[in-house]
Amino acid sequence: MRRFGSALVVWLAVACAPALPSTTPLGEGPLVKAEAALRAKQDKAKSAEAKKPEAGEAPPPPVAEAPPPPKAPEPPPPAPNAEGKKPEPAGKTPAGKKPAVAVIYAGEYIGSDTSSYKMGGMDRDEKDDKARTRVEGSGPDISVIFIDSGSGKDICTLKAQMTGKTGSFAAGQKCWGDGPGMSGTLTRGTASFDDKKLVVDADFDLEVGQGDMKMSGKLKYHFEGTRK
Repeated sequence: MRRFGSALVVWLAVACAPALPSTTPLGEGPLVKAEAALRAKQDKAKSAEAKKPEAGEAPPPPVAEAPPPPKAPEPPPPAPNAEGKKPEPAGKTPAGKKPAVAVIYAGEYIGSDTSSYKMGGMDRDEKDDKARTRVEGSGPDISVIFIDSGSGKDICTLKAQMTGKTGSFAAGQKCWGDGPGMSGTLTRGTASFDDKKLVVDADFDLEVGQGDMKMSGKLKYHFEGTRK
């Protein structure tokens, strides 16, 4: 039969043909593994060599660091005063000026005085080189007591208002006695202290005598003394 014969020819041809290679891997030997490891090492060296900069090529620029934070602004200097001078710090005495010193008023002052009278068209000066004056009080209100140098008795007292080393007497105060004889009414007066020294200047309106014999006049009084 033609068809049966053809199939037989095909079967014989396949059976006699050489065997095809198997699709199943046979595994890798030690030589193949060593060669693969060597090849991987060479590839790694080539990769590192490629990353190096060539001769003459500049290295990559460094990474810029963040700038430091800005400093806090300093406070402005104190403004000068009207005279162009800087104000002195609080609690400090200005240069060239001495610190304030408490003034001592109280005490007895020994020195001299001059009494200048103008009365009835006549001028007369009386001087006393043993004049004495006593001061009482620590300020600002003080009492200035004039003393009779002969008897040591008080003649009269004037009240003064002090500001530091200088002060003034209020007008209208009576002095030199309110009884018969002579009386005076203060019109103006000042007192000044310097270390242990006292200076008093005072002007008075005077009345002398009694009845029809009464006369009016002026008295200028000046005292300089040192505290004992």
